[in-house]
Amino acid sequence: LQGVTKEPDLYKCAVSYVGVSNLTLKHGFGDASRDNAGQKFLKKTLGDDMKELAEYSPALHADRIKAPIFIIHGEDDVRVPIVHAKSMREGLDKNKKVYQWMVKPSEGHGFTQPANKIEARHAMIKFFDKYIGKDKVAVTAP
Repeated sequence: LQGVTKEPDLYKCAVSYVGVSNLTLKHGFGDASRDNAGQKFLKKTLGDDMKELAEYSPALHADRIKAPIFIIHGEDDVRVPIVHAKSMREGLDKNKKVYQWMVKPSEGHGFTQPANKIEARHAMIKFFDKYIGKDKVAVTAP
């Protein structure tokens, strides 16, 4: 998501799979913000300057986005809570941007239920085929 806001002409489309979209939310939402060690980690890695965090938050700069976005998120994600996906959707709606939405209940940070994994993968392939072109997507195995 950072790429499509910083270099909007470079991308034909993008997928946000359980992605962080609003850095200003990291200090108050998610498992890292719940204890002192997590707060220290967030301060060290992200800082705590809300103006700077806002500048690097794709959801707050959806006006810059030109490419369609596919947002995929688990409703029960504690690492990157659903508030990130909703913040991104709000920014895209406000700016009348094209996007696709898939949120699954009982899923966390990365889908674990086989049916949801398969559905998400098939939906991504269709999304890429639509916006990049059939058989033009480079897929790498883990």
